Amino acid sequence: MSVDADAITLEDVIEAIQEALVSAEAGSSARQWDDLEREAFAHDVATSYVARRARQAIEAGRTPVDVATESDLIRRAIAAYFHAGKFQTLLDIDGVTDIMVNAHDAVWL
Repeated sequence: MSVDADAITLEDVIEAIQEALVSAEAGSSARQWDDLEREAFAHDVATSYVARRARQAIEAGRTPVDVATESDLIRRAIAAYFHAGKFQTLLDIDGVTDIMVNAHDAVWL
C-alpha cells in the first residue's frame, strides 16, 4: 500500500486555520471577535480547505478521502486549535472534569 503524497494531514488543516485567522483578524480592525465567532470562522475555513483539496483530488483523477474522514479531520483540527487537542474527546465525556497523566499508559479520568 503506497502513501498518497497529496493526502490531507491534520497539520495542513490547522495551518490553513491559523493563516486564515491571522489574515482575517489583521483586516478586521473595527472590533475583536469573540471565541465563538473565531471558532465558527475557523470551522468554515477548515471545511472550505478540505472541500478544495477533495475537488483537486477529483480533478487529478484521484479518489478523495471519504466524508466521515473529512468530518473527523475538521473536528480534530478545531479541537487541536481551540480546545484540549487529543484530550478533548475525554473531556467531552459527561462527568469528566479532570485528566491526570502519569505516563503514556497511566491516564486517569
